[in-house]
Amino acid sequence: MFAVAFFAQPLHWRDRERVARTVLGTLEPGGALVHLADRKTGARTIAGPPCPAVPYAGIVGLVTRYPGPVPRAGRDLSPNGTPGGEAAVFGPHRESFEADPRRLLAGTSPPGRFAERPPGTAVFVRCRRLP
Repeated sequence: MFAVAFFAQPLHWRDRERVARTVLGTLEPGGALVHLADRKTGARTIAGPPCPAVPYAGIVGLVTRYPGPVPRAGRDLSPNGTPGGEAAVFGPHRESFEADPRRLLAGTSPPGRFAERPPGTAVFVRCRRLP
């Protein structure tokens, strides 16, 4: 039996209800399941930063252009994952995919420095009931 079970970001890739039920069953009475995640709202740019912001729109464009708009991680839209190896995912475009992000980043910030505000943090706690 455990007093606390701690999960971070990847919990959203799992069957959360099933994981929560299983983990709660391993906790001692009054024990807690704690999930730490980043908040998906709020601006991540900084007013007047010393360096340019990360070019997220350009990165999303590259991801959509090369491997496509279907998420490649977790269990959301691609439950069976992706084929093994980069060559299977990118095919003959692998070299371009490796060069294009470098070109995008260097064009945005030649010294390779970027500034952004980290996302806020959300903490969710669920406790096992006392008998």
